[in-house]
Amino acid sequence: MNTLRWLGNTLRIISHNTMGLFGMIGIIFFLVLAFILPLFIPVDNKTRMDKVYQPPSAEHILGTDFQGRDIFSIIVHGGKDVIVVAFLTGLISTGIAVTLGAMGALLGGIVDVVITTMADIVLAIPAIPLLIVIASVIKLGPSDVALLSFILALLAWPTLTLSIRSLVLSLKQRDYVEAARSLGLGNRHIIFSEILPNMMSYVAISMVL
Repeated sequence: MNTLRWLGNTLRIISHNTMGLFGMIGIIFFLVLAFILPLFIPVDNKTRMDKVYQPPSAEHILGTDFQGRDIFSIIVHGGKDVIVVAFLTGLISTGIAVTLGAMGALLGGIVDVVITTMADIVLAIPAIPLLIVIASVIKLGPSDVALLSFILALLAWPTLTLSIRSLVLSLKQRDYVEAARSLGLGNRHIIFSEILPNMMSYVAISMVL
């Protein structure tokens, strides 16, 4: 019941916000496109050299590609993997960033130095050439969604880690964190019960981006 009430309040707020409403409609559109339409539209893998690069028509609403395949069918069946990879990459990289950034800010000392140095090293490595090298070494198939997400996440965590570290350095000076320390509560409690709830909006936005 509480979940339904929260969902109703959220939808009511979004309905009064034009940009939020268009954003929600866009999300629903892409989810339907990627997860529901493939159940009704078969994937077009057949090469038809007599139908190469045809313009949009009643038969092919987005035209055909260089092999004469229906572009709309390819988009529908390729969207699911794109969305899943993006979601898993954001989830993994955000989890790594929040954990390392909070640890570095709270523990300080050698832990902070190691984490920031690792982040700086990864940021200094050009991402595109590295991905090319990884792709030549690891043969990724269409089913290797989790592995691809993990590889992309390993390249995406440093920027958010440094941002989280700066944010935690500010939050740990607050009175409620000092009170938790004086009560002898551990770093795990301080991170997940005192600091993380106060930066969830920033973390959520960073994950979406």
